[in-house]
Amino acid sequence: MSHPKVSIVIATFNRREALVKAIASVLSQNYRNIELVIVNDCSTDDTRTYLESLSNDPRFNIIHNELNSGLQKSLNIGINEAKGLYIARLDDDDIWTDEDKLNKQVNFLETNSDFGLVGTAYRIGDEEFANPESDFEIRKQILFRCPFRHSTVMFRKRLWEECGTYNEDLKYSEDWDLWLKMGMKAKFANISDVTVEISEGDNLTSEYFTKQLPINRKLVKPFYSFYPNGFTARFYHWGLTIFFTVIPVGSFVHRLFQKVFTKTFSIEKP
Repeated sequence: MSHPKVSIVIATFNRREALVKAIASVLSQNYRNIELVIVNDCSTDDTRTYLESLSNDPRFNIIHNELNSGLQKSLNIGINEAKGLYIARLDDDDIWTDEDKLNKQVNFLETNSDFGLVGTAYRIGDEEFANPESDFEIRKQILFRCPFRHSTVMFRKRLWEECGTYNEDLKYSEDWDLWLKMGMKAKFANISDVTVEISEGDNLTSEYFTKQLPINRKLVKPFYSFYPNGFTARFYHWGLTIFFTVIPVGSFVHRLFQKVFTKTFSIEKP
């Protein structure tokens, strides 16, 4: 489409079966003024053949990377090619479950010009989760945890451009890093409706989890003076790193910590 309002950006690698479901969930949306920008990051399964079968559909912009570039660079490639005013993200193994998801988010951004990013609640398995809804509450949490699930968000493309895009030097938390930068220029929101089903395989392994901790500590550091609770957040991230040098990831104590964390930040929906 020559002038879509919303560009849905999906980066994919060797997940052909899951990708088919993800795309179907987008095409089920009631909002029609869209394009799907799909970046195939050198998949070695039959993803390319499947995507080529969609190439005649004007709603699709299919990009095949010449080299395996990773998620962060693939997302930047896709968003750079996107024509929409708004960018909606979807991971290739997640699905949108609310047919009015895009309608709700477009309406929100159209009527709230000072907001740059809006997410939603989501489901993992049988459990539903919600992030804080107001800009004030999101800012209170953003130094401690990422208050958006990546596959739920919609944001203004110009804001992505102004904030320097996804950091391609990061292996994890590239979304959290981008949101921290966006919050310096615009307001945040989350919608309480559950609109996305997150793949249960999306959880980090123990190895990745421990590697992510120092990355998270480093990425929030430049923002301690900008967002609320900076002093507390500094000690929180150092304490978390020390905690998991002693406590094994996945242990009983870790699971107990997760429950306390979830209750503290009111993530799980009642």
